[in-house]
Amino acid sequence: MGTDHDTAAFAVESIRRWWNAAGRDAYPGARGLLVTADAGGSSGYRTRAWKAELAAFALQAGLEVTVGSVGEF
Repeated sequence: MGTDHDTAAFAVESIRRWWNAAGRDAYPGARGLLVTADAGGSSGYRTRAWKAELAAFALQAGLEVTVGSVGEF
């Protein structure tokens, strides 16, 4: 998958790679992506780095990305 010292960057890069390798072909009409995440550590859905990395991915992919806590769903 890859490595990065920043957990938020690593997590979003993992989503990006999945989307580019499988997601966009499996869901060609998708306009959005639902991501569930825990609320802890640097990969928690509340951190600024996570939000910035995810926003950049959403813009690049042309998707509306919604993030929710694992316990919400």
